[in-house]
Amino acid sequence: MLNSIVVISALTGMTAAQTSVVSSLFLPGFDSQSLVASIVTAGPRMMEFFVECAPGVDANDCGAGPGVSVTMQPGTYELGVNNPPAFTMSERCVIEQQKAVCTMSALGSEANDPGVETTTMEDITTADFFIPVTITAGFDVLAAATATDAEATGRSSATPAQSADDSPVTPGPAGTETSASTRETSVSTGAAPHITRDAIVGGAAALAGAAFAL
Repeated sequence: MLNSIVVISALTGMTAAQTSVVSSLFLPGFDSQSLVASIVTAGPRMMEFFVECAPGVDANDCGAGPGVSVTMQPGTYELGVNNPPAFTMSERCVIEQQKAVCTMSALGSEANDPGVETTTMEDITTADFFIPVTITAGFDVLAAATATDAEATGRSSATPAQSADDSPVTPGPAGTETSASTRETSVSTGAAPHITRDAIVGGAAALAGAAFAL
């Protein structure tokens, strides 16, 4: 399972006053392109980003289309596009080590294959699935979440009868890369022309590297 605290740990040095930082985000199947993202929600075991085309880039030439919501939690990865009535898509992947079982629902006039489909993907830690994304907003959200988590950890450490479940989680090494091959099936639409089906399956995202934890 992805331990999302790794993501926060990789960003702990950032401050609310920062304006941007370039890091790698797990977006398999996306072409190399200019993307920006904002941190929407942050917690010790979850992160939510909103990824969109960089300013000045035509949405028709960008794989993010109207914008893509990416949410990570231990054991799950979710991605969504909300552009009704043309295209609405939601994907939820359940992660087990190197495998992801994903269920996608696509609706709208621009959906190539409307309906619900479940796919399985193996060897999901391939480094090629990570592309540079410029984080331009949400550092205040991250800073608040980091401070809250540190305070909670401090209180927990002071409790004599601390259980194993309450123990602080030690982040794994960033930048983990595993060579692997995987298939891709195109599901591009007018709203997101460069997204393939494997762009929606996966299991993790991490800034400043990739980290998967059991």
